[in-house]
Amino acid sequence: MWRDGSGAWRAFEDRCPHRLAPLSEGRIDANGTLMCSYHGWEFNGAGACTRIPQIGDERAHATACASQRSCVASYPVKELQGLLWVWPDASAGGAAAAAAAEPALIAELEQPDEWEARTEWFMREAPISMETVVENVMDPCHANFTHHKVQGSRSNEKGTDIQPLTPPTAAGFKMEQDSGRFKASFEFVAPCFLKYTFPVFGRVMAVYVVPTAMGYSRMVTRFVKNKHNYPARPGLIGLLLKFMEVLEGNRVLEHTLMRNKVLDGDNHVLHVQERQLLAEGAA
Repeated sequence: MWRDGSGAWRAFEDRCPHRLAPLSEGRIDANGTLMCSYHGWEFNGAGACTRIPQIGDERAHATACASQRSCVASYPVKELQGLLWVWPDASAGGAAAAAAAEPALIAELEQPDEWEARTEWFMREAPISMETVVENVMDPCHANFTHHKVQGSRSNEKGTDIQPLTPPTAAGFKMEQDSGRFKASFEFVAPCFLKYTFPVFGRVMAVYVVPTAMGYSRMVTRFVKNKHNYPARPGLIGLLLKFMEVLEGNRVLEHTLMRNKVLDGDNHVLHVQERQLLAEGAA
């Protein structure tokens, strides 16, 4: 990923067509092209080679740069809601397909008069496959136990009722949960977007889960707040909510005291669980 001379984001295959060196180790030249750190070949945002320093003859240089063998695969990119969305198709039809595709955005952030981001984006790598992380986020019944005194308490679980709001399809589904303490709705948009809506708190939690390698994934999370339906609470609860607002407004504190602590509770349990399930499947 890199920005070209115009400031536009570009997504390249991470290998130079010359000797397959990683372009992620390159540099952005003053003219806005990406330079390979191995032999200095340069590429524009479309992936076309613009300079091969080792060829001095002007005609031979132009011929070499024009060759398809000198090009890098460049993937369509969209920048939306503070995230980069890459369409993994560098073919001639990839740009049109990417333009027609609608990413699974946080709908509330498209309504700035009603909603606003409560936290910055949080990202963390997990030694767990995407499927296991998605399943874990979809499971509300683990939170009081895995995240005891971080996000819930073991004594809170008195029975949780979960009912479908829409029938499950290949595109996703919606559910409603009632813990007896509050109600929340849950939405899954295939393949990797999950969203909890907590009306009583006037909040939305959005999570993207992206596979990064076999058995590894990246979680991308953000909380959104309703500007007009954020309940004021008296007494100790009100003070706690005020503290939470201050905490969430500071990226370092929010990440250190909340988000990372939550994932610390999940990671080891899910990592071991997943390996044991794989071992049983192999047997």
